[in-house]
Amino acid sequence: MGVTNINYDEKFGLNTFQREICGELGEKFWKELTDGLHPSQSAWAREDFLKIGDLDVFLQKHQDDEMNHFVELNREKKDFYSQDITDEVLEFIRQNPSMLAPVRKGNRLYCMAFPCNMNEYLKTTDNRMKRYHACHCPSAKESILSDSVVSPVLCHGSLGHVMNFTEAFLGRVLEGRGVHSVLNGDMTCEYEITIPEDIMDSFVREKEKETVINGYYNYYRTFSLSGIVGLQEGSVEWIMPKEGRKRPFPGFSCKAA
Repeated sequence: MGVTNINYDEKFGLNTFQREICGELGEKFWKELTDGLHPSQSAWAREDFLKIGDLDVFLQKHQDDEMNHFVELNREKKDFYSQDITDEVLEFIRQNPSMLAPVRKGNRLYCMAFPCNMNEYLKTTDNRMKRYHACHCPSAKESILSDSVVSPVLCHGSLGHVMNFTEAFLGRVLEGRGVHSVLNGDMTCEYEITIPEDIMDSFVREKEKETVINGYYNYYRTFSLSGIVGLQEGSVEWIMPKEGRKRPFPGFSCKAA
């Protein structure tokens, strides 16, 4: 096939690029094209996720880190890809955390696209112009000002770009869809990504169980501070009312240490 090896930056839609190449030229061509290639732009996300081991904690940490970055840009009067991060822009970002990192609701992740021209987007009160300033696609956004808006099918490319980060840290190809599009009359572009069941079991539900159990255990341990009950410590712990004291609750709690 000749010399076709390339270097790439995963940040810029490589999962979408891979799908398109495989669809047109086949997976064999893709493997030859990228033979010996070792992507690293999103490696940190996968490593962080596995180290943290909790999907919600990982997403919150990523969201906090991104928010701190924008706070710093605002404080230092620096731009974000030529966009001024004014106080108004910063507040809008605070109110829409899914712009910074996926937000989980059940077994779905939700992401919101950063408007193309945030300052103009926030300034205008005209809904059509707001949609225009939100759109990133040059040809698509111009159609918003016409009587023939192009199909929101074009937003599938943006979906792929949004899914890049999620597919990187979860380590697999995911299913997603657009739920809002400015090409469809909405004021924002938003996307929904399905979390695989095994990921939910290992990195969400298992952690939720631990949280409930620990919360229940700590709740009952606080009674030992009241003077009404005593805590018996050991390989198995339990609490019992002290002599002459009435139980503040029925029964007792125990847990293996």
